[in-house]
Amino acid sequence: MESNLLAENDQTYLELLNSLKFNEHPSKLVQESLKIFVNAMRSILQNYTCSLTFEELYNLLYNLYMEGCSSILYSILEKLIIFYINQNFTFLINNPSEDEFLTRIYEFLTKYHKSLNLIKDATLYLRVKYIKPSNCLSLETISNQYLSKSFLDNSKFKHRFKNQLRDVFEQYRCNTTLQLIVLKNISEMLFALDHTVYSSLIENSFIEYFQCLYRSIFISLLCEYKNLTNYIKKIIYHLNKVKKFCKDNLVARTGSLLNDLLIEMALESFSDIQKFDKNGLIDWIENKNFSDIEIFHDLFC
Repeated sequence: MESNLLAENDQTYLELLNSLKFNEHPSKLVQESLKIFVNAMRSILQNYTCSLTFEELYNLLYNLYMEGCSSILYSILEKLIIFYINQNFTFLINNPSEDEFLTRIYEFLTKYHKSLNLIKDATLYLRVKYIKPSNCLSLETISNQYLSKSFLDNSKFKHRFKNQLRDVFEQYRCNTTLQLIVLKNISEMLFALDHTVYSSLIENSFIEYFQCLYRSIFISLLCEYKNLTNYIKKIIYHLNKVKKFCKDNLVARTGSLLNDLLIEMALESFSDIQKFDKNGLIDWIENKNFSDIEIFHDLFC
């Protein structure tokens, strides 16, 4: 075990452990459980070793909590969760079938505690468990920055994040495989963490790069222009593609902003049509292509 994970508050937690009055509890079973738990925690805090597995520790802690020993155990549980995430993060990410234990911790916290920060610490794992280090920031960076509470103030981390996010967008622009689950999970995590951070790291960058992408697409469509109906069908195809992408992979706020932006760009493209194919636009209107109008109405409304 890494010797620095619990060092910051070692003495405080040892004092908390020593203050547990397990002999005063009427249940002999609880008394023995408390002794085992205290000895195990003391070993972790002092020597960073433990004869019990983390799951055994957690089950012991859970049983003690159910017996009413919650005044001090909750603060110890918080430390254990952070300890567990740091120790096992990479292994669990690469072995998603092993995540049931963290899921149980999350369910326990949701049911018995209302501490938002602690629930966030547990859900961090759940939100990013499918992200591979090669796709985005290293898992250790994400977990350490977030759990240490320095995420919001770390300008270097933000800069690195935006650079790697740009790489993901560039892959999509080159028609290679975009790791959508990366974008979805990170965007949800950051949005839950802080709307301002989410906006600066995800939303603004994402809209910027998609705007560039679809501006080039619309320009290429104009270059291939044959008639207005054909052009409209191609525009509708791309708008529907983006709407599905937003629905499946982005938080609703970003999807809505991106959809509005692309509709605005599509309408701007009609101005370009008017400039060099005014007669085609008039013919299209006179021929009353209501099916095209209805499709556009569905997209715009």
